[in-house]
Amino acid sequence: MKNVFFFLIAIVSIGFYSCQKEPTASFTASKTTATVNETISFTNSSLEGHSFKWEFGDGTTSTEENPSHAYVSSGTYIVKLTVYSKKEKKSDDATVNITVTDLVPVANFSFSGAGGNAPCTVSFTNSSTNATSYSWDFGDGGTSTETNPQHTYTSGGTFTVQLTATGNGGSNSITKTVNVLNPVGPVASFTYSGAGNYAPCNVTFTNTSQNATSYSWNFGDGGTSTATNPSHTFTTGGTFTVQLTATGTGGSNTTSQTVNILAPPTKCYLKKVTITAMPFTDGSGAGWDTYNGPDVFIEITDANNVVYQTGTTVSDVTSSMLPLTWNWSTPWQFPSLTTNYYVDLTDYDTPDPNDYIGWCGPFKMSDYMTTFPTTMTKTANGITITIEVQWGN
Repeated sequence: MKNVFFFLIAIVSIGFYSCQKEPTASFTASKTTATVNETISFTNSSLEGHSFKWEFGDGTTSTEENPSHAYVSSGTYIVKLTVYSKKEKKSDDATVNITVTDLVPVANFSFSGAGGNAPCTVSFTNSSTNATSYSWDFGDGGTSTETNPQHTYTSGGTFTVQLTATGNGGSNSITKTVNVLNPVGPVASFTYSGAGNYAPCNVTFTNTSQNATSYSWNFGDGGTSTATNPSHTFTTGGTFTVQLTATGTGGSNTTSQTVNILAPPTKCYLKKVTITAMPFTDGSGAGWDTYNGPDVFIEITDANNVVYQTGTTVSDVTSSMLPLTWNWSTPWQFPSLTTNYYVDLTDYDTPDPNDYIGWCGPFKMSDYMTTFPTTMTKTANGITITIEVQWGN
């Protein structure tokens, strides 16, 4: 009897499992061709399915009934759906091929800084999408592979700028026009200082030109320069036409001015002698005039004691009376510019012989014929003398 009971249970179990229907896998995709990162929806239309396993072909899976998926790389993927019955006793699967392509680049850009005079620097801002590299053609022969380049246009005109954006999905190009005005022409101008003196005369030139990058000077005496702010020494007297040519991207411009230089003087005239220091005692410590101070007069002499000029006598000189000055209402011309001249001081005594106080110098005019000063000072034998002269021809 016990055996009969187990036999009946076995028959019932076999019948129960044999009555379960086979699952049938079936699904559709919202698209079978997509781009990278584009979402694809899968609709499960399987029959008699109790659980599901999706394999998307890129290593990822899902157990949802109706999943969605996006591919991060291009390629062809086999999507497989496996449908299981209860307790996964039976299964079925279905597949669909999905083709994924890379996004196509879209080239685009904006720019700023155009519309000015050349040289004009324009900044380009890249707003392209789906691209990894870029190629710029600025329309004037210039190129770049930078993402956001700058470019300087050195001439005026309308330029067609092309940007080509390249990515895994291919390439795309766009062009825009950039307008640049012609360069502003140079305006040459300058000032100068130091002219009007005797040659050799150094004149300093200050360049005030505009819109220029290089300069060419002609000083009118054979001298030239390309410095921006040159100095020039005129070695002879005369009136010189100084010309400046300023050059820039907008062309060249020239201006000129006259510079007057005095011819070097060949004569020198004595106008004044001033004593600012002198001794009031001789070498022994005795004074030349112990009562009222020496009665001083001066003489212009040379090394051979030839007397050329004599100044009037100033009586009873004391230190508080210094400086003493002798003026020549008619300037006296030095006979030679290369002779050493001296100023001799003497105490005038009557009836006693005159007492020689000392000399100061020498004054040789040729020593001063590079700067032509109008005053010269010497100190010798305790005497300090300044002479005032006038140069001429």
